[in-house]
Amino acid sequence: MTDNNDNYEYANRLLGGLLESESDLRERFDKRIIDLGLSQRRALAELDIELRALNGMLNGTQRMVDLLALSRLAVFLQIPIERLVNLLLDKLEKNFLHRVSSADSQEFIVQNFDLVKLKKCGFIDSTGDFAHIEQRLLKYLGLKSIQDYGKDSFNVAYSDGKPKAKSLLMRSFWVESAAAKLRFINNQYDYNRNRLIEHIPSIRWQTTNVERGLFQVIRELFKIGVTVIFEPYVSTLYARGATFAINDKPCIVLTNYSSFYPSLWFALLHELHHVLFDWDEISASSYHISEQLDKYALREVEADDFAREFFFPREKLRRVIPEIKNQYFIEQYAKANNVHESVIYTNYCWEQKEDDKAIFSKFRELIPDVFEAVKSIDSNAVKDRPWANALTAKDHAKDLLKGIFNGL
Repeated sequence: MTDNNDNYEYANRLLGGLLESESDLRERFDKRIIDLGLSQRRALAELDIELRALNGMLNGTQRMVDLLALSRLAVFLQIPIERLVNLLLDKLEKNFLHRVSSADSQEFIVQNFDLVKLKKCGFIDSTGDFAHIEQRLLKYLGLKSIQDYGKDSFNVAYSDGKPKAKSLLMRSFWVESAAAKLRFINNQYDYNRNRLIEHIPSIRWQTTNVERGLFQVIRELFKIGVTVIFEPYVSTLYARGATFAINDKPCIVLTNYSSFYPSLWFALLHELHHVLFDWDEISASSYHISEQLDKYALREVEADDFAREFFFPREKLRRVIPEIKNQYFIEQYAKANNVHESVIYTNYCWEQKEDDKAIFSKFRELIPDVFEAVKSIDSNAVKDRPWANALTAKDHAKDLLKGIFNGL
């Protein structure tokens, strides 16, 4: 004698798999009450079950199930109870595994991103819509899973499962964003240290061209194997720039930590100093952010001195200080020394800032804004809410390849 399962399988074979194809419990139930000419209320009465409990079984959202109610539902749907249990388990697994995965993703996002600051800088629209946040991050960084964030050598600490200090979260995001772009750009030229040393002296006079000077320098450095890009500043970064090792080649990232035009040039030369003299250590650790309070502290001072002396030595600054308010004199002196006059004003302000807290504001009108130079090296960079740009890291890198490095 055959049992119910045998009858079901036999009937299913005769019907060409029709029963097997109707795998959704909700569809089975709706079709059954239509076939019987019953209202939902009448069906509930016959099953002796509440609407909430029925919906929980049909939708696979109720983990605690009344076995008697389940048995009556199997009879009503005319399928073996074993089959009904399997269908219900399939629903439960899909629903609750998704919820567990979503909960894990949400916890990971909370631990590894400063959502308040990401919203403030325009990168996300909400701090509570985790589906939106996750998709924004995945799309922007080109990740398959949010759990992949920080798995590379730039943030190995992410793998330890410990909460990260809030002050480091935005810095980590900035690093990951810049690294994603640099990996895609993937400079095809080999790094040549000797050629870099030969090229550096020609950089100074390029400061005189506010709109295109930095653009030209970055193109020349690219052919020496040094990639330079701009990445908008983020809160708590506390740095002027960074040097990365991407595919064993030096990559420099500049940022608008300051609103003053000369700051880009100082940062560039500062990082080039690290490339020349600290490359082995940076290459081993994957990246270095300038102004970190770590083993590089002494080297930060050395790199600062290198940059300032390169553009306008202290000895020359002392000579012009008596005429610092004579705009015509400073312009002519700067021209004679192949440097933009704002470099002189900025150096002077740095010398005087301890004695005069308002010194920078006094010379602000004589110093171009940093974005006057940035717009030539990154057409997507905007002064207000720069992180609101919808471009992904990959698309941004494509634009940089086309806009700066095209034809090299």
